[in-house]
Amino acid sequence: MFFFKQATSIARRASSIVRKRICISSIKTMVSSVADLSGSWKYFFLVVKASNDTAKLNGFVLPLLAINLISTFISALLLNRLVRNYLNLGKSDNIMMKAANEAADMLTKLEIYVQDFPQFILTTAINSLTGGEWTPTAIYNITTSGFNFVFNLLDLATPHEEIEENVEEETDLNVTNSNIEIS
Repeated sequence: MFFFKQATSIARRASSIVRKRICISSIKTMVSSVADLSGSWKYFFLVVKASNDTAKLNGFVLPLLAINLISTFISALLLNRLVRNYLNLGKSDNIMMKAANEAADMLTKLEIYVQDFPQFILTTAINSLTGGEWTPTAIYNITTSGFNFVFNLLDLATPHEEIEENVEEETDLNVTNSNIEIS
């Protein structure tokens, strides 16, 4: 009987640790995505302002706007998925959590291909056209995109942990069965 109570206690602590890891990972992803979006939009408005003075930047305004709008939509979907994953911890079965994790992974990959790579390329191209001097906003945009890129790669490389929500019930059932068998 003591062994099964210990096992239940350990299972609860393990489940709590997994929940904390998922929470911290979700917060990291949210902060990284929001910072990346803020850098992208701030840089976009800088380019719009500079394109009024320099005609050679006019060709970059529309691609930057398209990338930022698509990135905002993808980030909103990703943040929605992360919040829903966190709120559903322990309430849904592992099949649903696996599907939710696969959806989050797909959105993360899409964010890398649609937001991070084009931001690197366009920021570098615009910088070379404007004389090669990096503005603080351009550095902020590259830095936030770089951090978001690295964090997204780490999220994709990290295996998803499954929460054992029924451990307590199974352990209590085993205790009951073992008591019946002993009697």
